[in-house]
Parts: sequence; structure tokens; C-alpha cells
Amino acid sequence: DDDQVLKTTKSYSKEFEFIYADSFSRDLFDSKDQIEYRKDLWTGSNNKGHSIMLSSLIDLLLLAECDYLVLHLLSNLSRLALELAASRKEAIPPYFSKDGPWCQHWKMCTS
Repeated sequence: DDDQVLKTTKSYSKEFEFIYADSFSRDLFDSKDQIEYRKDLWTGSNNKGHSIMLSSLIDLLLLAECDYLVLHLLSNLSRLALELAASRKEAIPPYFSKDGPWCQHWKMCTS
């Protein structure tokens, strides 16, 4: 969710193919508060919550199409992307977790 990361990945475009949602500003995510606690996104005339929901779905579906995943498995979005990718490929795809193994019990397997 960082424009700088997107700019950095473009320098590797000769080696890898990157697919990303390019239709909105990622400034929407710039906050110290977790998205689920940002009431301002869902209230008022400038309802940004809808944009975040759509971008999350786009991210999820793009992640499920990847050949190799680097994930944060304490994130439900990452866990769901891995499961969708495994379903699509009919096997668990190669992945690297930055915080611990996939576990059906969520946080209980990371210690």
C-alpha cells in the first residue's frame, strides 16, 4: 500500500512481470490507525470505505494469481490469498511468510 514500493518494483520490470491496481492513489491508506478502526472512511459525503473495499478485493484476486507469494500470515487477507492460490493451482504454491507458518489456528502457531 505504498507508492514508493510500486516505484521500486518498476526497476525490476526486465526480470519480472508485476501486475498491480493503478487506478487510485494509495494515499488513502496513509494513517497510523488500522483500517477497521478508521470511522472517518465510512462516514460523511466522501465515503472512502468503498474504495478501500474494492482495492482490497483487487489485491486479493491479484495475489491469488501469483506464481510465488511473499506474505504476512498474521493478515487474514494474506491467508485468504494463499488459500485461493492453492485452490486455483490445486496445490500449495511456493510462498514465504515474513512472520511465521500458515496455521489453521491463526496466531497460535507463531510462537
